[in-house]
Amino acid sequence: MPGLRRPVAGPARYALAAALTLALGTAQVALTPLIGPRFPFLLFYGAVILSSLAGGLSAGLLSLAISLLFVSYALLEPVRRWAIDDPATLVALGIFATIGVLTAVGAERLQRARREAEDARMALEAEVRERTAARDALAASEARFRAAQDASLQPFTVLEAVRDQAGAIVDFRWLYANAAAERALHASLTELTGRRLLDVVPGNRDTLFPLYCSVVTTRQPHDTTLHYRADGIDGWYRNIAVPLGDGVAVAFLDITAEKQLEAELASRDAYKDHFLAVLAHELRQPLQAITVAARALRDPAADRGHVARIVDRQVAQLSRLISDLNDLTRIKQGRLQFETGPCDLCDVITGAVDGHREWLAEHGVRLEVKVPEAPLEVSADAARLQQALANLLHNAARATPPGGTVSIAATRDGDDAVVRVVDTGTGIDLELLPQIFSLFLQDDRAGAARLGVGLALVHSIVLRHGGAVHVHSDGPGTGAAFEIRLPMATQLASR
Repeated sequence: MPGLRRPVAGPARYALAAALTLALGTAQVALTPLIGPRFPFLLFYGAVILSSLAGGLSAGLLSLAISLLFVSYALLEPVRRWAIDDPATLVALGIFATIGVLTAVGAERLQRARREAEDARMALEAEVRERTAARDALAASEARFRAAQDASLQPFTVLEAVRDQAGAIVDFRWLYANAAAERALHASLTELTGRRLLDVVPGNRDTLFPLYCSVVTTRQPHDTTLHYRADGIDGWYRNIAVPLGDGVAVAFLDITAEKQLEAELASRDAYKDHFLAVLAHELRQPLQAITVAARALRDPAADRGHVARIVDRQVAQLSRLISDLNDLTRIKQGRLQFETGPCDLCDVITGAVDGHREWLAEHGVRLEVKVPEAPLEVSADAARLQQALANLLHNAARATPPGGTVSIAATRDGDDAVVRVVDTGTGIDLELLPQIFSLFLQDDRAGAARLGVGLALVHSIVLRHGGAVHVHSDGPGTGAAFEIRLPMATQLASR
């Protein structure tokens, strides 16, 4: 009962012991006529035991003292007198006192043991509650962690070290992988759990495995970027590994796109630098020729007409270069307006040819023009289309040595109008063909570094007209052929 589990504190325990002893003593007096005087201490043993259990050792001893007085006065002969002459009675009192003391001590120890057991039980229950709460909190934290990791777009895994008998790390075992890691590794968590790292991704042996071993051994995190080429993977990854128990927690991110962008930007920067260097070279050549002509004019005997033609030719070259650069930039930015309308492709060819006849004749290059008598009507910006054809003729003329031939011909091929510009010049290196219409630059067909703006502009203008331009060459020294295909005006109308 609750009262016996914890002793009564303070003076109340003594009052309780006295009251209990007197009550049982009164009961003993009442029972004496029934049981006789042979058991005068019967109920007093209970009084001592109950008092000790209820109030502790001191209360039990008080009950024993009251019991001795009560028995001596009220139950032993001579009754109601304190004088006891019978030695047997004194021995009986001594035995009762001894047993009473032992009983009080035993009861107090029993109560103390019960209290200690109760305290231990309560402490154990408190510890169980704490551990249960900690376990529940850990489970909730793990659930939140898993939910956060599964929702994360960044792959995350936990690996446990696998050691040999000597304690050296020989592999790692998968413990966890979030959804992003499952997608990256093409395997589910069920398939990964318990498997060894080098069984799943053997390519890690020479790359990430030594890094993970270092993390476990040194307890220092690692943040590494590497180009991973193994296990069917070819990409750049940022790998962050931190120590976790006897293993590592790893987050890895595919940064292939960023690396490709960096490489593209670096390539563009290199392209730009090369472009500017070649542009400076392109500008320097005509400027040097103009400078030489200007110095020649100081000589009174100089042929001023010849000098003027040199200056005119170099200025025209500069003007063409600057105009082409400007037009190409505006086309790429979508700011160049095209005024399209019906036009005869034969007339466009004639206009382009007229601008090059004199130059070709001066350099000993034969020009052949073949156009049909019937009009080849296309829907185009005649001025821009003539600019494209003029650039092709200019390109062919520069690549053709004296005695060579440049031809331009127009035909109809089904629903397309076809223009071919063919030269017997230096030809084009086969490796250069895929980049011949490059936006920035190319190797000159004569072998020097020159701008490729003219052909890039041809390509852009033809594409804006819904056409296509192709090039063919069998290599250096075999000449080259450029072909432009444009839809006929009737075909555009039907569309």
